[in-house]
Amino acid sequence: MSEKIRINIISFKKCSMFFMPTINISFVIYLCFLCILHFLAEFRAAPQGQAYKVHYIEDNETNVEVMRGVLGLRPQVALTVSELGLDGLQAVRRDRPDLILLDMHLPDVDGLELLHQLQRDSRLAAIPVVVVSADATTGRVAQVLAAGARHYLTKPVELAPFLAVLDELLAARQTHPH
Repeated sequence: MSEKIRINIISFKKCSMFFMPTINISFVIYLCFLCILHFLAEFRAAPQGQAYKVHYIEDNETNVEVMRGVLGLRPQVALTVSELGLDGLQAVRRDRPDLILLDMHLPDVDGLELLHQLQRDSRLAAIPVVVVSADATTGRVAQVLAAGARHYLTKPVELAPFLAVLDELLAARQTHPH
């Protein structure tokens, strides 16, 4: 196994050194993150319990791909994505997920307004919403939590705390399904 790890790291170093002059550093960091997630996904625990549906409302493709990688560590989770807030609202009304991940800065509607709409809809109000946003001002976080979000996680998302929140909320859905 250590041989495989060394080969992955060496091949990634060659790749990143080759691309470094033409790609910005945040993309290289993103590639490092995906490489680590790929490695972790190879050694994840077998799926347990039921399958869960998570809907992510996020317009940034890079953030979506990072989340796909993170949720790859939880094979019992099926991820669907909407790039626009109002499309996300329709999607969760059509196929109710167990959890909603919500960005605050969407092209068509403010995330806080979308959270209010989710909370006003009696069919959706019980679905836990976790805000995942780079907007981490104290006032904004307080506003969002007061509006009904269960958690507010800032980008870049830290892997262990995110997975702990995910596991906690999905386990609660298993004991109290919608």
